[in-house]
Amino acid sequence: MEVMGGKVLEYEAKTILRQGIEQGIEQGVASSARKMLKKGLSCEEVAHYLDMNIEEVKKIQED
Repeated sequence: MEVMGGKVLEYEAKTILRQGIEQGIEQGVASSARKMLKKGLSCEEVAHYLDMNIEEVKKIQED
């Protein structure tokens, strides 16, 4: 039973780590988008350079 419990914990830890990495990437991309918009780039340009869709960029711009 102890081995099984260890595997479950390891799986949960990997899931939490993956989610944290994904959130960090999303926050980094959003931060880059904000900086680019402040510098005067259009939503279309930001979307193109950061490989995002325009709706995502517009949402970031509104926040």
